[in-house]
Amino acid sequence: MKNLYVELINLGLSVESNSMKKEVVYDLINELDLNYDNVISSIETRIENTEDSEELDKLFEEKNDFIEVCNDEIKTNLDNINKYGCIRGCVPSMAYYYDTDKFFDKHVDIILELVNQLNYNDYPLENLDFSRNSLSWLAYETICREISDELEIW
Repeated sequence: MKNLYVELINLGLSVESNSMKKEVVYDLINELDLNYDNVISSIETRIENTEDSEELDKLFEEKNDFIEVCNDEIKTNLDNINKYGCIRGCVPSMAYYYDTDKFFDKHVDIILELVNQLNYNDYPLENLDFSRNSLSWLAYETICREISDELEIW
């Protein structure tokens, strides 16, 4: 079974990931609020301390069920961002102007590079709102689409 939580962590730790991508990955993980590490650790400890095969089967099933819940949460979060964008409020860390300004200031070079790439790829820039807020949302949404592609969840 594919474990999107672990793959998401690995994306965030990847040397190829820029600072903006790492921050988006961190946000996505925090949005889960599933206490992943503690739950998995608890199940694995119980697996290590169990010799009964029926109990082991139940524990492995419990672990797989939890991983599936995490996978569904990750897919849902990314799907909502990809479908509706940050403007719909589905990204709490990008809900207020203060947040998007901070994000823009922190990642201005990467965001401007992204806008330049859009221009190069014949994206109609005349339709683009060049406010710090909109550019931050655009960058965040673009990174989420990249993450969705890399996790193969489209």
